[in-house]
Amino acid sequence: MKLLRKLKDSYISREISEILPFMHKNSKVFNSLLLSNPGLPEEDDKKMMLLAFLGTMMPSFADDLVLEAACIYGINIVEALQRNPKCVDKFTTCASTINYLIDSLAKRPVKVSKEVLYLLRRVICVQLKHKHEIEKSADMDLTVLLKDSLTQNCRYLSTLPIMLSARVEPLLKLTRKSILTLLYNIFDISECKGAEEIAIKSIQMMITKYEWLAFSSSISSFISVWCSLQLDKNISKTVLNLVISWLKVLMKYPKFLRPMIPYYDIQSFMVRSGHIHHMVGIVIIVFYSISCQFLRI
Repeated sequence: MKLLRKLKDSYISREISEILPFMHKNSKVFNSLLLSNPGLPEEDDKKMMLLAFLGTMMPSFADDLVLEAACIYGINIVEALQRNPKCVDKFTTCASTINYLIDSLAKRPVKVSKEVLYLLRRVICVQLKHKHEIEKSADMDLTVLLKDSLTQNCRYLSTLPIMLSARVEPLLKLTRKSILTLLYNIFDISECKGAEEIAIKSIQMMITKYEWLAFSSSISSFISVWCSLQLDKNISKTVLNLVISWLKVLMKYPKFLRPMIPYYDIQSFMVRSGHIHHMVGIVIIVFYSISCQFLRI
């Protein structure tokens, strides 16, 4: 198999992809073929069949190297079929596949879990691009994946905006009981240099998706603290987007339900960061809310 990898012959690699499904009963041969970096069939129908087969086989890959190779191969197939949303259904034919991959994120070495995440993210992107409805989503507790590694944490958080911006039920969704804990974890991550932007963007997406989070006093305190800091241009813009999204959510509801809004800190932040022109938009948001409540009265 080392020889096959070195040869890099496109014809041989395509032939391997053709015989791969017929070797699944002989695990040693099958694993060796998968590790040889097989190519892709020319016909889309065969690619679909191969993707369905690979998805079905995923839960049986106990070896780390084999699972890593399978994920890389799966990414290649999904990318080749990305114009056809049916590839999402084909890959998820086996109900246990996605749950197995989610478990693998926490239990496998970093090198392997990285490829698992890339595969899941690629499948979700294809699904959401086509607004493709699926029969059932898989629940995911992101809090168990956020550990001491800043690089890993940023990698996992980069998937969050994709999941939360979905207009259809995404393949992966957060477990409801983990949402608040996840928010607090992201607060901690935002204090790490290099993770500020992705963390703040994740918080913005969370309060937009789960509006009840906007009423937590911790969000008000978080915004107050960040508006008091001296920030660079990119991060200050991200904080601005968070502030605007937060106020838009709050202004949908009566004043007595809202937490304290740190107007002075927000105004000071706008002036210091050069975003003072956005104050007009914020005033309009607040004025519109007051007008609507007055009309209801």
